[in-house]
Amino acid sequence: MSDKPGPYKIDWTHFERVVMPSLTSRDLVLGIPSAGTTTAHVERLQQLATQLQQHKVPFAVLQIRDSEAAQNPAVINALNILSTEHSVRTVSIVLSSPIAQPTQSMTTVFQTDFATKLVLNAMSTGAHVLKGLVYRNRMINVRASNSKLFARAIGIVAAVAGVQPAEARWAVLRSIYRFDDAKQAPAHVLSDDYPVAMHVQAATARDRMVPVAILLAKCASMLCAEAELALSSNTPIRSVIQQTLRISPVASA
Repeated sequence: MSDKPGPYKIDWTHFERVVMPSLTSRDLVLGIPSAGTTTAHVERLQQLATQLQQHKVPFAVLQIRDSEAAQNPAVINALNILSTEHSVRTVSIVLSSPIAQPTQSMTTVFQTDFATKLVLNAMSTGAHVLKGLVYRNRMINVRASNSKLFARAIGIVAAVAGVQPAEARWAVLRSIYRFDDAKQAPAHVLSDDYPVAMHVQAATARDRMVPVAILLAKCASMLCAEAELALSSNTPIRSVIQQTLRISPVASA
């Protein structure tokens, strides 16, 4: 996709010029050699490792391969150099060979790609846990950027705050439009006929929309400004919600 413009441009040059300057020691860069990796590719990873080390940015390499796939000795040697001379942590995941021999090549590609997806999902989930954005196995900082996520946000608020869906929806609307009672809310916003797409459009620009809604749903007397202030500190969102759930009464219908 390196020939695509704008947000689709994800080549090396874009990474070096746009992404790398914004990285800090709190980030992690992960290199994932594919089945077609050559020594030239690994040499680029070695150059990247040197650049990242200069900025004290953590760097690791993840290699996922089929157990019976032939490995280029030169590539193996280059990866070893990356690990030893550049002190890069390398992790290898070896997949068992596919059973379906006639389609082994295609199945291997699928297995490798799917395994890569699972590993990346696990890493991103772990990062969200460490950042305090997960509460009892639920993502609590969802951005309602479409109708499905809008409905999911209501479900999360209802489950975490322990309220009915109607109360959760009311809290979500309060969080999106930042009103404290029905008198402050635009009449069309409260109408059942108001398109969900319009709520989504307004919600997309709201940071911490779901966490604010959780606090509003749980605390009967909390104002939107108070919820925002509680979540604006350096305290992880999960900790703020845990503290609120322990000490606050459930909002009345």
